[in-house]
Amino acid sequence: MNFRLFLAKLRQAQHYNALVMKTMTDRLQGNSFFARSINVLLWGMFHAARITRMQWPHLRDGKQLTIPSATSEIDTPWQAALSAASRNTLGNRVLIVAELSLVQCRKYRVTQKVELLSLLGYQSTILPWTDYMSCRNALQTHGMVIFYRTPATPELKKLITEARRLGIISLFDIDDLVFDLEEYRRNSNVQKLPEQELTLLMEGARLYKDMLQLTGCAIASTSVIAAKMQPLCRDKVFILENCLDKHLLDLAAGKYPPPHREVIIGYGSGTRTHDADFMVATPALLQILDTYPAVRLAIYGFLDLPVDFARHAARIIRVPFLEPDDYYLSMARFSINLAPLEESIFNDAKSNIKFLEAALFGVPSVCSPSAAFRDVIRHGENGFLASTPEEWFACLSLLVESADLRHHIGEIAKQDVLQRYSPATIAQRQLQPIMAHALPPPQKKKLRVLMVNVLFAPMSFGGATIVAEQLAAELSVMTEVEVCVFTGCSHPDLPAYELARYEWNGIPVVAIGFPASADRSADYDNPEMAARFEEVLRAVCPDIVHFHSIQMLSAALADACRRTETPYVITLHDAWWLCERQFMVRADGNYCAQPGVDITVCTSCTPDPSFTHTRFHRLWQIMADADLLLAPSEFQRNLYIRSGIPPDHIQVNKNGILLPRQERHQKSSNHITFAFLGGRAVHKGYFQLRKVFAGITEHNYTLRLVDIESKFGTSQMPNDTWQITGKLEIVPPFEQDGIDDFFNNIDVLLFPSQWKESFGLTVREAIARNVWVIATDCGGPAEDLICGENGEVVEMGNIDAFRAAIISLLRDPARLITDRNPQLERLRYFPQQAAELADILRRVAALRAE
Repeated sequence: MNFRLFLAKLRQAQHYNALVMKTMTDRLQGNSFFARSINVLLWGMFHAARITRMQWPHLRDGKQLTIPSATSEIDTPWQAALSAASRNTLGNRVLIVAELSLVQCRKYRVTQKVELLSLLGYQSTILPWTDYMSCRNALQTHGMVIFYRTPATPELKKLITEARRLGIISLFDIDDLVFDLEEYRRNSNVQKLPEQELTLLMEGARLYKDMLQLTGCAIASTSVIAAKMQPLCRDKVFILENCLDKHLLDLAAGKYPPPHREVIIGYGSGTRTHDADFMVATPALLQILDTYPAVRLAIYGFLDLPVDFARHAARIIRVPFLEPDDYYLSMARFSINLAPLEESIFNDAKSNIKFLEAALFGVPSVCSPSAAFRDVIRHGENGFLASTPEEWFACLSLLVESADLRHHIGEIAKQDVLQRYSPATIAQRQLQPIMAHALPPPQKKKLRVLMVNVLFAPMSFGGATIVAEQLAAELSVMTEVEVCVFTGCSHPDLPAYELARYEWNGIPVVAIGFPASADRSADYDNPEMAARFEEVLRAVCPDIVHFHSIQMLSAALADACRRTETPYVITLHDAWWLCERQFMVRADGNYCAQPGVDITVCTSCTPDPSFTHTRFHRLWQIMADADLLLAPSEFQRNLYIRSGIPPDHIQVNKNGILLPRQERHQKSSNHITFAFLGGRAVHKGYFQLRKVFAGITEHNYTLRLVDIESKFGTSQMPNDTWQITGKLEIVPPFEQDGIDDFFNNIDVLLFPSQWKESFGLTVREAIARNVWVIATDCGGPAEDLICGENGEVVEMGNIDAFRAAIISLLRDPARLITDRNPQLERLRYFPQQAAELADILRRVAALRAE
């Protein structure tokens, strides 16, 4: 097999084959040795791929493979049904999942629908039903879904289930009775098919019927189809007729060759199943050819012409299947258009496009009296209806003998279809009621904020995430604000760049799978991530976007904001926007100590100066284009100002903390419990702390280390050796609702940070709960510490000074016995921060709107 043939076979492989699927399913569900072996093999391949994807970042970096236990895996919140709050953020875009291989069907039921939707102000997306992952992804950013001519495969059943979970109404659209097995089998054209092809066709019909029964609503092209659908449909059935479109109208208004001088009776067949239909008109056509020697017959497309026509072979034009435009322009030269249909319910359900197309070009038609033709044709005025051979001959004779009649009938037909079947008319009369039923009514206008952070509950990690979560919660309860969240996710069940919606405490969340990429530039500039985010923007339609920590998501998300003209603000939680090491910590573990980031200094610290410059300039431009920059502390604002950000472009929105919900127990013993929450990180001072405790000889203490990496199954902390005279405890991280219990059971928080932090959330949380804090002079965290009143601040990097502060407490534990911290009024809580933030966001959104 050559490569070109292989590619052709590969393309064909994506199309649904009912017989192959049924055979494979039966084999794999059997009890044979072959079936059991294949199932075991597939099971092993699936789990191997799942574990490999989970561990790829560690394998890539040369780290030891760690298979997380079942208890360490993060739950999948995107399996729960969503509420109305999320439904309102899905937007009103329409997803059309369709069979696209049938040219005529695609034109009238897919691309034409897109045009009609556009006339009503709705955007839409077309996807082939064979691309399951793209369809599932698109469901997350569309307000309704239409399945056109799709079988109920296992993948499409999953799509319907997902649509129900999201609260999206799904509609099944069809333009003939292929879902009605009995009527389909009665069709004489179908009965002539080979047995194997007939079996496939019937299996397909059964799957179409299943699909109709699974979806909520249905769309039919004719009233006959609608009547057949209704008993099988769970909700309403709508009629959306095939109609004219801009392309057809432009084509008809253009210039094309004039009609033939001789009388041409034309017939077009788009498939191989119209032989029986043509036989309806065959006796009359033969009689016409016998009676009128100047008449010619033109056959376009697929048709087995009866042998009786052989005697008129010289007057018969045979043209193979043409591209649609070529056929329309050829049809425009017909003198008379034929639309014969065998009498059956199946044909009664067909639409009247053969009449519409001919009428648009002013060509008169003679049609069988099926329901759709009877509905539009006024016999003898804008066309002719014929049932018997005699009626066919009489109608054709009238038109053959009179050019004036042909012109008159053709012009009236043209005016009728232009009036009744124009895109605007069908859109308003037939499509608008569908949209009103499928989409929720407009909601009262609120300030809609799309908050973006690298992680979000229940996959929380880090102070910026806690701030983002709490602000989202506070904003969501405000009467004039609604919040949606966009976040990243490294769960193995969510593939790279795939979207999944869920809710956290009633807040709509859209998660995207992180890629396992070795390209470090993707951390700050990822166009594919931006493209997915743009889809979310077009669905949510926020008034403003609030970026928090977006490493791994990348700052390219701001490009999507610019393309959609959405204002955005950035909260600068750390130095990531200035420093590619994020925390301004050099490779040797020491703080770089720049008062403001100077890129020329940074190049001596980083391995690739070219990359450093490219990254810096890219992120600087995104900050400059932001509508406003926010800082969580005065220290952080000053850092960015000293780095070159204009003072009027950045303001402080000081972080809040969670209010204590219970009183702290008064200390009653000389035993002190110290706690460290920074994890096993150099910049957080973990290794400095080991050196500190190695020089302490007192025994009256417990050192409690919070192992934050254990949440993700990658813990290294238990393997470390500590030279400690007191008791050492390694505990898992606590959830936010356990914060009071945690701080109630410790006496001193240790905060030996080795970089200038922007805020220091845990420091404030400890102070608010009357817990003593020993911290380095690490920027923002020290702003609310008053030495000797609520803690101690020591010089960063001074191990002896940090140790001395600890020893001082161990030798005089009574200092920790206090009823209340005298500096509590300095603290700020999340409700206060959120109220200020809401005012800022309203102001920024209003300025952009002006």
